[in-house]
Amino acid sequence: MIYIILDTLDDGICWIVSCTKKKIWDVDKDAPKHVPAYNAYKGSTFLKWLLFVKDKESKGEYIDWYIFSSKYGIIKPYKEIENYDMHFINNADQAISEDELIEKIKKLSQKNYKDFYFIGSDEYYMKLKDIFKKEKIDLWWCEIVYEINIQPI
Repeated sequence: MIYIILDTLDDGICWIVSCTKKKIWDVDKDAPKHVPAYNAYKGSTFLKWLLFVKDKESKGEYIDWYIFSSKYGIIKPYKEIENYDMHFINNADQAISEDELIEKIKKLSQKNYKDFYFIGSDEYYMKLKDIFKKEKIDLWWCEIVYEINIQPI
């Protein structure tokens, strides 16, 4: 595992953040049927990632990132999704297929990223890493080590 202190960004990195079991529909029974993916996932690691993204965007920095979802595959954060409860490995027959993931990875590789980083569980990482390897692409696993320094007004 790589521990990255997320305080500066390199251009050319594609970040892939795992979906989470806990979703907006678990915490807000009145949530709409469809929401942007970035608003759907409520697990702690995902929420830490969002804090990082929002902090960087507030400073005018852009992060190219995607979400890995067992149901939807590798998607942009603003893609509208609905509630689901599916595990990429335990529900393999219902989850996104490996062939569909390979197609998405091929498209991502055409964007000239120099590195691909994954944030999420080791189980999901190992599965995705094997698929990336089939396309001769390295996928690095990292963990969020990030704090926002909030100054009093």
